[in-house]
Formats: sequence, C-alpha cells, structure tokens
Amino acid sequence: MEERSTFQKVGDAIAHTLTLAFNPFVIPLFGLLVIFTSPTIFRFISGDMKKLLFVIVFLNNGLLPFALFAYMKSKKMISDWLIYERAERMVPVFTSAVFYALTVYIIWRFNIPSFLKTYFIAAAVLSFFVGIVSLWFKVSIHSFCMGALVALVYVLSIKAKAPMAGYLIVTILLTGMVVSSRLWLKAHTVPEVVVGLLIGLIGTGLILYFA
Repeated sequence: MEERSTFQKVGDAIAHTLTLAFNPFVIPLFGLLVIFTSPTIFRFISGDMKKLLFVIVFLNNGLLPFALFAYMKSKKMISDWLIYERAERMVPVFTSAVFYALTVYIIWRFNIPSFLKTYFIAAAVLSFFVGIVSLWFKVSIHSFCMGALVALVYVLSIKAKAPMAGYLIVTILLTGMVVSSRLWLKAHTVPEVVVGLLIGLIGTGLILYFA
C-alpha cells in the first residue's frame, strides 16, 4: 500500500508538471518556436520580427488570459486553476478565442508569410468552435492545443517540403504524455481528450493546408 501511495504521488507530480509546462497559455509560443526553427524559409524571418511576434503572442495569448484566470480565481468564478467544471470554462474559452482574434488583427498588416497569419486564424476560429461545443460537452483544451501543434508540424513539413520527422516524433510523444497526464489526474475522460485531439488535429490541419 505504501509503495502504491508513493507511486501515485510521483505520478501526480509528473502529471501536474506536464499540465503546467504544456498549458494552453504557452502552446502558441511553442508553435512559433517550431515555425521559426524549422528547416524552412520561416527560419530566415528577421530577428526583430520574430521577437515582435513572440512579444505579441506572449501578451495576447499568454499573459492576458493568465491574468483573466487569476482574476476569476480571486473572485471565485472558477474553483480551480485546472477548471474541472464544464460550466466554469465558458468565459475563459470564449475570451481566449477573442484574444486570438486580437492577435490576428494586430499581425494582419505585418509583412510576414500568410502561413503565420493562418496559424492564428485557425487558433481563433477553432477556439470559438471549442467554446460552442463546450456548451454541451467538456472538451479537453490541453488535448485540443496539442493536437493543433501536431497538425502545425505535419502541414508545415508538407507545404514547405521540409524534413521535419524529428519535430513530428517529439511533438507526438509530448502530446501522448500531456493527454495521459490529463487522464491520470482525472481531469478528463477518454472521450473528452479524444474530441479535443480531433478538433485540434483535423481542424488546424484542414485550415492550414487549404488556406
């Protein structure tokens, strides 16, 4: 019994670490990192533009949503940082979609490849879609974001004809670990993480490929 308890604690610690390290606030930054370090033309975007985009995304899709969550937690509008209750997810999910739309609005006039703009358009559109689905069904946001990241790597490798097998393998492995962590913590059921993965993977893949 003692060994099982220790194993459970270690598992909880690992799951919480993965949940925090790959939370929806930072996935957009990971997406930019993939795009800018990939063996494609995007690697040659100027350093100043890369820094500017990182700052915009960090503020709009990282810091501001986090501040909103902190405010809602302080006002007891959400009971937990992981937001286990479906009803508590409505405002954060839809607000995150608005922040993505704001990012699209800001970067639209930038002289950058359209693929970058489409990436954030996909994030905005699908975030609204996830919000609508969440009115009836508790979608895993972590799974949705990780699925979108896998789709980004896959479509980028196809459209740029770039050797990105290493990126894809690492992203798939990380996705499996993050999804498993959500299940381990009992934050979601299997259907909830599967639906999130499919929305992120298929939705992002189709938008990026055909846009």
